[in-house]
Amino acid sequence: MFGKAFTTGSLLRRRSPGAMLRVRDCDEAAVRPGDLSQEPFAGRAIPAGKRIYAIGDIHGCAEQFEHLLDLIARDSCGMPTRDTVIVLLGDLIDRGPASCRVLQLVQLLRASGLHVDAIMGNHEEVLLNLLAARTAPLGNFFLRIGGRETLLSYGAPPELIDRLPPEAIADAAELCVPPDHIALMAGFADAVEWGDFFFTHAGIDPARDLADQNPETLRWIRGPFIDWRGRKDKTVVHGHTVMAQVGTAPGRVGIDTGAYLTGTLTALVLEQDRHWLLQTPPAD
Repeated sequence: MFGKAFTTGSLLRRRSPGAMLRVRDCDEAAVRPGDLSQEPFAGRAIPAGKRIYAIGDIHGCAEQFEHLLDLIARDSCGMPTRDTVIVLLGDLIDRGPASCRVLQLVQLLRASGLHVDAIMGNHEEVLLNLLAARTAPLGNFFLRIGGRETLLSYGAPPELIDRLPPEAIADAAELCVPPDHIALMAGFADAVEWGDFFFTHAGIDPARDLADQNPETLRWIRGPFIDWRGRKDKTVVHGHTVMAQVGTAPGRVGIDTGAYLTGTLTALVLEQDRHWLLQTPPAD
């Protein structure tokens, strides 16, 4: 698939920062207009000259990620690379079959000159904590939340992983995951801001200002944030909590559509005061 990606003129083609993305007819079946509640978008905008593609939890689904990148290349319709920003909302790894490939794609995107903001999800945090603490409970937890699939994607024999005691899982992860991928994940941000939008993995503590959020909250929160019906000075764009459809409330937009379960990976596109969705088709 890497060879195909480079030869089809998609986002993975290496180009200078001022180069134009390839112009192709948009796949109308994959482009959804702003058929969402308008509340979280009211009075919000992205700086002129930028188009943001925020992508929900990938969870090792490299095939869907590549498909979505191709849709983004089509949707960009001749925009200069320097005007395009991809925001990955975290949980790139675990659960799905190809975490290694997903991280390779992120490296290739950045090497091509694209601006890629990557947010740290709770799954990246667990792996990094496992490598630092090297404890049996963390080893068990890592495997339970999809870490086994991550190790398999790096070529670990399943029969070996299944026989390892939990205290040895950190050693296996250190042997399997290359240092450049560990460094890549360690460099993921807690959150990024573009215009009137705040991008993070799980959400925020509604009781605190955006500038005063705890990183643990940004990666793990669910109920108090999902149930929140207030509004901050920026709209929060997040993943983490799987929803059958893109979920909105006055102060947030959730775009984790459960790619590893459904096959549907979602990108929220923001340009000035406009918004629309790109999505891969659901699995058969």
